[in-house]
Amino acid sequence: MTQKLLILMLDGISADYFRTERARMPFIDALANRGCYVSSLHAEVIGVSLAGRTSMMTGQTGAVHSITGNTYWEDKSASEHDIPLKSTEFLRHITFPQRASVARITNSI
Repeated sequence: MTQKLLILMLDGISADYFRTERARMPFIDALANRGCYVSSLHAEVIGVSLAGRTSMMTGQTGAVHSITGNTYWEDKSASEHDIPLKSTEFLRHITFPQRASVARITNSI
């Protein structure tokens, strides 16, 4: 049987919350019981989901992968625009799925 890896990222649910409330999340609890889960994780930038997710997918900090927010600022005609990051255009580090592809391991996001 082919082994598969499932990475489940739950925005807004800390490791502490999961530890105390996992009985209220039976499906996620069952997945954690059959595999593993992160029991301690601290955000580099609190309240910025994309930066944290990118750190989890690269194993690096924002200083290395360059994603430090959910948006970027662009200066056009002397006014700044807050533009959502919706591509990997600004990412400066390889992700775990990209590493898997290089190793010819089938993966999906």
